[in-house]
Amino acid sequence: MLKFKLLILSALLVLQATAQGGSSTISGTIKDATGSVVPGARVRVTSDQTGAAQSTITNDTGVFRAGSLAPGSYRVEVEAEGFQKLLRGPLTVEVGQVIALDLGLELGKSS
Repeated sequence: MLKFKLLILSALLVLQATAQGGSSTISGTIKDATGSVVPGARVRVTSDQTGAAQSTITNDTGVFRAGSLAPGSYRVEVEAEGFQKLLRGPLTVEVGQVIALDLGLELGKSS
């Protein structure tokens, strides 16, 4: 009976740990100053705590998504040809949160 209770307790602890890590998302749309979407923009989401980064590219409708994020503080960097680099953050992400982050790029030299 003791072994069964320990097995159940272990399973519950594993489920709790899994539920707390990597369940949040930052997503949004990248647009230019006229409100037109920017497909192909490079988006990098970086954890302030660990330095771990997730990179993605906006789709044809300018949408990006960085998922499976652990709770913590993040910075978002956006680059696209012909536009100035954009930095946002820190953004605080909580367990199970979905952050909608629509951003506008300004014309200029890409770096």
